[in-house]
Amino acid sequence: MKSRELEYILTVAQEGSIARAAEKLYVGQPAISKAISSVEKSLDLQLFIRDRTGMIPTEAGIIYAEYARRILEIDRQMRENLREHGEMRTREIRIAMTLNALSLRNRELNQLLSEKTGYTLRMDNVLTKDIIDAMRSGYYDYAVCPERILSGQKEFTYIPIYKSKWLLIAPKGLPISVEILGEKHGIPIVVPGQIRKLELIMQEDSTNVRKEIDILLRLDDHPEFHPKMVVANSMLAIEEVTNGAGCAVISDTFLAFADKEKIDIYILDTDMVVTTCLAYRKGRQQSGAEKVCIQTMCRYLHDHNDNILR
Repeated sequence: MKSRELEYILTVAQEGSIARAAEKLYVGQPAISKAISSVEKSLDLQLFIRDRTGMIPTEAGIIYAEYARRILEIDRQMRENLREHGEMRTREIRIAMTLNALSLRNRELNQLLSEKTGYTLRMDNVLTKDIIDAMRSGYYDYAVCPERILSGQKEFTYIPIYKSKWLLIAPKGLPISVEILGEKHGIPIVVPGQIRKLELIMQEDSTNVRKEIDILLRLDDHPEFHPKMVVANSMLAIEEVTNGAGCAVISDTFLAFADKEKIDIYILDTDMVVTTCLAYRKGRQQSGAEKVCIQTMCRYLHDHNDNILR
């Protein structure tokens, strides 16, 4: 059995939906559907009943999901024990990471770390709201996530990696009536308060990024403000801007997902930043090689983010 298949089916059983499982795992729905079909065919058993409400595990599906959970936990324990005894030629560090354009550099970063330290990273995208629970589960060694979600979490130590700027993005060539204060890296700087009058595509109220944007634009003081459109996340906001639907506020970390040929970019004049941190449990013991690996990764992420707007 492939660990990915186990993960996919276990998550579908937990979430009751392929769509929600795909969102949680940050994979395409077709990949999960294909995995389920493949396992059902190999076992000659139906694992789920598909209806309008979602995916309901059959008795076989419940049994499979329970064993999948045990197998994945045993696999995690095995790898951890082998790592502690130095019996793995290639050592793996598991990192939970909020959706972040830097994960696009995973292959390049892993090649660098493997050559330098003998370690590889498994970087899984995890929803911001699930990061703390993911860390507490013991499955992940570290998390790369916004500093704000670690506030008050006394069982974790964290160190800052980089700070992200806030950007306004608009469809290419769309005239926007805001004051230009100057430029940085050739990009115009604008006043945040002025962009409330634009046709804005906003992330959902439930997202952490929306809470930051509300503060940035002082929306609590402006009940008359209404966004043109509300979407689930910054990725979808970028897509709508690219399609010409309106403007959006994003962190510069997400700029790598945008087609820069189709948008205009503005830097918001604000001291507010999104600080991304590396978090781990207090008291975690690190070997010398692991310390070098983590330091190299943090430096790599810092330098790459620093160059996004250059």
